Amino acid sequence: MAPIVHGLESEWKARVEFLYVNVADSSTRSLRERLGFVSTPHFFFLFDSGVVRRQFRGVVSRDSLIASLRAIAAEPPS
Repeated sequence: MAPIVHGLESEWKARVEFLYVNVADSSTRSLRERLGFVSTPHFFFLFDSGVVRRQFRGVVSRDSLIASLRAIAAEPPS
């Protein structure tokens, strides 16, 4: 998954900020709890406000991630 996500980050960096959360880092625990993190990989698509718009658990196809990025980019901020 990492090569796919890093490739998308490269393509979308002008429009989307990618944040990686280290699950072994105890300082991210409250963020993981707030988001409802379950297992790795777990992808969250959020607006700047922190509202979760979409999420995927487990392995996800590149096409599904792109479709979500496009859909969210077209939505008005909440």
